[in-house]
Amino acid sequence: MRFLFIPFFLLLHPVHVGMISIGHDSGSGTMEVFVKLYFDDFLLDYRLFDEDQDLQLYAEKSVFPPEKLLSYISDRLKLVVDGRNLEGKIVNLGIEDNEMEVNLVYPVENGGKSIYLYVAFLTDLYADQSNMTIVRLDDREEGIKFTPEFREKDFSL
Repeated sequence: MRFLFIPFFLLLHPVHVGMISIGHDSGSGTMEVFVKLYFDDFLLDYRLFDEDQDLQLYAEKSVFPPEKLLSYISDRLKLVVDGRNLEGKIVNLGIEDNEMEVNLVYPVENGGKSIYLYVAFLTDLYADQSNMTIVRLDDREEGIKFTPEFREKDFSL
């Protein structure tokens, strides 16, 4: 039965998509980030990130250690403001029905002029991966489709 677990979920979602939203109000001093991925896809991609980790227990119980998840997210999602890499903190993690939802907060010093964004969830795993991302900076909003071929974008504040 263990060997059928991941292939069974692959039949449920033949598309490879992640949903990300990033919001920043210049007066708040933070960036709020939301990431939603299929949990089985995340586990496969995590194995590329950390080959030594045994993921079977996490797959069976639909859990994942937040500190390991934060390391993975920091590798696959980079927020750089004025040349300074931001470090996020997980504020909420939910895994249910093969969907993983993560809310993070990134502290930002006010007065930034530029943001570099790198999004690469599952892009080394699936050639057809799309990371549909909404970026809201104050009163501007932009939708971006990050793919294996297009992983980064610059913004001005």
